[in-house]
Amino acid sequence: MNMTRALAAFALLAGCFVLHAYDFITARPIRWRPGDIPMDLQLDATMPPRVLLDGKSSWNSVADEALAIWNAQLSQVQFTTFTGTTRRDGNDKNEVFFSSNVYGHGFGASVLAITTVWRIGPERVEGDTIFNDTLDWDSYRGPFDFTLDLRRVAIHEFGHTLGLDHPDQAGQVMIAVMNSAISDLDTLAQDDIHGGRALYPPNASYTLNVEISPPGSGVVAATPAPDVNGKYPAGSIVTFTARPSRRNAFKFWSGDEIRSGRRLQVRVVDDATIIANFSTNGAPRILLQPRSQFTSFANSVVLRVRGASASPVSYQWQFNGADLPGETAPELFLNFLTHADSGLYSCRVTNTRGSTFSKPARLVVDGY
Repeated sequence: MNMTRALAAFALLAGCFVLHAYDFITARPIRWRPGDIPMDLQLDATMPPRVLLDGKSSWNSVADEALAIWNAQLSQVQFTTFTGTTRRDGNDKNEVFFSSNVYGHGFGASVLAITTVWRIGPERVEGDTIFNDTLDWDSYRGPFDFTLDLRRVAIHEFGHTLGLDHPDQAGQVMIAVMNSAISDLDTLAQDDIHGGRALYPPNASYTLNVEISPPGSGVVAATPAPDVNGKYPAGSIVTFTARPSRRNAFKFWSGDEIRSGRRLQVRVVDDATIIANFSTNGAPRILLQPRSQFTSFANSVVLRVRGASASPVSYQWQFNGADLPGETAPELFLNFLTHADSGLYSCRVTNTRGSTFSKPARLVVDGY
């Protein structure tokens, strides 16, 4: 059998952190066989234990808690732990330890930890996690304070162990501990949980609720149809096809899926709302869509939209579906940002024939 290895790294990025959802390490997802994933915790053997900011006195106990956070969201597989003495690449053991190098190779600039990815075809067979012992480690909750929190980094690395990659590096702007840069987020976000369910679907069924905006402007067909209870088994792939009514045009999908194109494929991982957005043929066209962005606390961002129409247009920005008073220009300036400013921003562009909404742009401030 051909056994291959790759690396997944977590980096510390200074300053600003450089739309669909979770991402997999490989285009064809790699998974563990159903059952236990034994993790060999050797952190205490490779870094002297001390009393940490969260009250723990063992590095291994921090890692064990990170594994338990994932276990609470998994059904087909479960992490288990033991303590061994070997540390060797490619030995069919999942070893977790501190080191100044990765089996003789340097970590690279600003790399906090690395998880190896051993697989045979689509089957995951080994994953060692090595934390960079030249850095200042502790364990705490809340905002990132430039002392490294082992628990949040371990949660991230054990996501790689499961088969997840960095959604931000796949062009997605999502709240996720699996993003490639450390942030104020210190536990799993919904996107991380959805990624785990996509790899290891639970024995559950979920509802995909379809809405038409505005009502009566089109219809949506779903293939396959849901069961008699209106639900789909977790892990199912459902294809939605939008058909505009007379004198209307399809624009985009929104809700829990922000996409273009009249056909939308959805992997079922949770209850979700799918919105098919149409507009009348004479309504404005959107020539410039606002762009989703990551940013940092107290920073400023500008969101821009541009509509085109034979008649004059007006603009109204919205935040999470509610009008923002006074924000009626093509540009939306957001200053001194906090976590509360994270969310979806869109703009309603109106002329005498009707209105067209821009695609929602997601803003994520310091990981939230």
